[in-house]
Amino acid sequence: MNDFQIMDLKMDKEIHFMNDKIFFSGKIIKKWDKFIGVMISNLQNNLKIFSVSEIASFFIVFEEEAYWCNSRVIGCKSDDYSQLMILEEPKVINRIERRKSLRIRAILDVEYFFLPDKIEELDKVTQGHQRMKKKTFTVDISAGGLALITYEKIESGKLLFLSFKIKENISSVCSVVRSESNEGDTNFKTALKFIDIDVNHRKIINEYVNEKMKYN
Repeated sequence: MNDFQIMDLKMDKEIHFMNDKIFFSGKIIKKWDKFIGVMISNLQNNLKIFSVSEIASFFIVFEEEAYWCNSRVIGCKSDDYSQLMILEEPKVINRIERRKSLRIRAILDVEYFFLPDKIEELDKVTQGHQRMKKKTFTVDISAGGLALITYEKIESGKLLFLSFKIKENISSVCSVVRSESNEGDTNFKTALKFIDIDVNHRKIINEYVNEKMKYN
């Protein structure tokens, strides 16, 4: 994908602002040929109030690319709950090719167990599947998946159920992307992709990753 056009942006698409070392998010609520309308919730912990003619800096993330952009604020208003802004057509400062979501190193305790083939939905996982739970820890995480340490090589495409905690208990059906040997085959770094995960849990993970990125 080359530099995106406004027509490529979907309504309600989230964009990630980074201004004055403050990280917060907004969503696109209106599109014109040369402008976009953005709403920013004022209920976020970190926030900047913009003024007309200021430059807003933000990431726009697509499936395979992320764009670091600047855009001039040409109109804005704010109340107790939100800011509404009209931004000029974003100017792409940097394009980042990516196959995955933004990823950080993170150590989290995890429980997992294997699932039969074709059990790809959380609501199909039963108590009977949980008889062989295993415990381990993650080494990195993104909104699209994570990597953990296993003590056996797991074939690509294998399904498993995973649970861990960030603010609250999070669970997902995952698919193994790859399993790579560490330390002479004594353990393996196993990469997983989330197949079925609650949308609010994915949002919690995304917020966690974004928060940690501010300090990297």
